[in-house]
Amino acid sequence: MTVGMLLIGGVAAVFNPIVGAGLAAKVLVPGVGGIVNKFGLRPVGEKIDEAQSKRAIAKAEKDVALKFSEASTLKVVNPILQELELALRITQEQHDPLNDPNLASGSIQKLDGKHWRGLTEKAIFH
Repeated sequence: MTVGMLLIGGVAAVFNPIVGAGLAAKVLVPGVGGIVNKFGLRPVGEKIDEAQSKRAIAKAEKDVALKFSEASTLKVVNPILQELELALRITQEQHDPLNDPNLASGSIQKLDGKHWRGLTEKAIFH
């Protein structure tokens, strides 16, 4: 392929010396652009993108934590979900719902009168 390109560059040089010289130079030094891209620009660009992504994620996490800390959110432990989490985390031999305390029968005083039990059942069903 190199010989063919040199031949084409020689023929082109007869009609247009500048085009012929350009083709000959490209044949003699074919991969300068590819080498620069492979070892220079592409890795640097990937590192910059990765650093920007990490900074954006860290900033988003800080923003969410700040918004939640400033909000007047009521934090409660749902006893039904607590029982479900306990049952899923340990083995059947370790957890016997007939002998262990029944966590699901509790109530949430902060949510008294709310429909938390029905919403929990719907969430578990779905």
